[in-house]
Amino acid sequence: KSKPYFLVGWFWYLIMLLPVIGIIQVNLQAHADRYTYLPQIGLYLIIAWGVGDLLSCWRYRTQIASAAAVVVILAFAFAARVQGSYWRESETLWTHTITVTKDNYFAHASLADFLMRRGRVNEAIEHSEEALRIRPGDPDAQNNLGLALLQTGDAKRAVAHLQKALEIDPGHMNAEVNLAWVLAASPDELTRDGAKAVQLAEDVARRAGHPNAIVLRTLAAAYAETGRFTDAIDVAQQAAQIARAIGNDGLAADLERNIAAYRLNQPIRSAP
Repeated sequence: KSKPYFLVGWFWYLIMLLPVIGIIQVNLQAHADRYTYLPQIGLYLIIAWGVGDLLSCWRYRTQIASAAAVVVILAFAFAARVQGSYWRESETLWTHTITVTKDNYFAHASLADFLMRRGRVNEAIEHSEEALRIRPGDPDAQNNLGLALLQTGDAKRAVAHLQKALEIDPGHMNAEVNLAWVLAASPDELTRDGAKAVQLAEDVARRAGHPNAIVLRTLAAAYAETGRFTDAIDVAQQAAQIARAIGNDGLAADLERNIAAYRLNQPIRSAP
């Protein structure tokens, strides 16, 4: 009764934490610090009033409290500066996360994605392989490793990982469209399979629900690989129109080059 702040603070903490306590897990909820922000107010109430009570009988309580406050503020400021340095950009963040955690699939996969976007393909492959070691049944990681391997020219291994992604998740549209492109446009003759590429690309186009420039680009390449150049031109023109409509001028220009090749009865030979 003489220290009501203790019960108030403790019950504040428990009641505010209860809705997100994790009885039903939602994604990475167990690792999300943000769920404790409001509950921690209760702990701060206990600390603030508790420290006041503790110092009430001390002779130099004002000086001691002031000095302690300065020390605490400086310590927190230093800790914030150190932590803030890890959030400057994605590579620093995910590298630090990998350092301070064990078997962190998400960190390895995220770092691999960042490295791929920067053109550091071999490093991306290393982290994609580590992500798959931790979680071999993840279709996204299988797909991403397949794409990275394609950039190195290892079409055989790339196809294996893309196929594995589809085995795990037959509805994985990214893996399906990527595999269709490889089978249609790979420079490696032994890798190409035009009929299978058409089957995959038509399936993705049907399931996409609306015209998609990347999907149509892949379907056009598959048609060209099987000698259906008129169909390839028609589909590629649709894709180019969509690309221009959404402001993707780079893709539109690439499609125009593809169309020019199809008009010469030439299929595409390219990585995704």
